[in-house]
Amino acid sequence: MTDVKAQELSHDEWYELLEPYGYVDITTHSPAVRFRIAAPILEREIRVMLKPSQPDSQDSEWSRRSDLLEQARKAVEAVRARGYWLPDAPRIELGGQYMYQAGEPAPVWIAGADLRFTCVPSRRSST
Repeated sequence: MTDVKAQELSHDEWYELLEPYGYVDITTHSPAVRFRIAAPILEREIRVMLKPSQPDSQDSEWSRRSDLLEQARKAVEAVRARGYWLPDAPRIELGGQYMYQAGEPAPVWIAGADLRFTCVPSRRSST
């Protein structure tokens, strides 16, 4: 275990960090402020609507779901690499739908997944 100070990222930098894995929604939480003193942000609640690494893939439903789980793992690792830790386990909700496409006799599986986690700055991170 080595000491790693969390890098303070702007809102745009958070989006840039997580954009390769999906569409991002970030909520920040900070303590109540007294006497107009700016307080640091304590934690971020992050929701990523995961997108497949190969959107036009003709893989089976289960291999597409596996790809989305891999995208979730990479997103969490990217956040941890910046010196943040997750106080709780990430929550992944797999979804998707069957859609008929013109000229196809059978429906095609369109995979989808949501990743949610909370991260807080840390002075320690395992590498």
